[in-house]
Order: sequence, then C-alpha cells, then structure tokens
Amino acid sequence: MLNRRFEGWSVWFGGATGRWWALAPRWGRGVVGLVEAGSAEELVLRINQVELAYPPAGRHPFAGPPEPVDRRGPPPGEAAR
Repeated sequence: MLNRRFEGWSVWFGGATGRWWALAPRWGRGVVGLVEAGSAEELVLRINQVELAYPPAGRHPFAGPPEPVDRRGPPPGEAAR
C-alpha cells in the first residue's frame, strides 16, 4: 500500500527488526537514503519530510501521481483548442 502512495520508494516491514523501512529513489540531486520508523504512520511522516526537503524532479511534493496525458487529440469533427 505505501509503495503505491510514494512513487519510486521501496517500502517494507522488517520482520527481524520489527521496524518499517523505506529506500528513497534517486532524484536529480543524487539523494539516496534509507528511512526507518517504528510504525507505518511514523514512516509516512519521515518520507514526507524527505520529499519536502528534496522534492522529486518535475513535481511538487505531496501532489500525488502526475495526471495522465491524453495524446489522442480531439474527437473527429471537433476543433482543437
């Protein structure tokens, strides 16, 4: 679930450690990091802190996934705007 919420992040629960972990994606500034927390809620807060400090290239932090682009053009008979 958290993997879908945070695009590019690898998130898992460490059975041996009893902790939540997330590996940050590599962004334009070369930021790579491992984030650890005692709960899923705490991990979400920490990931948000990282994304706020180092926003992923091309989108604002917390903006969600990019909107899909319709490349088909206007329907037949309708003028392009």
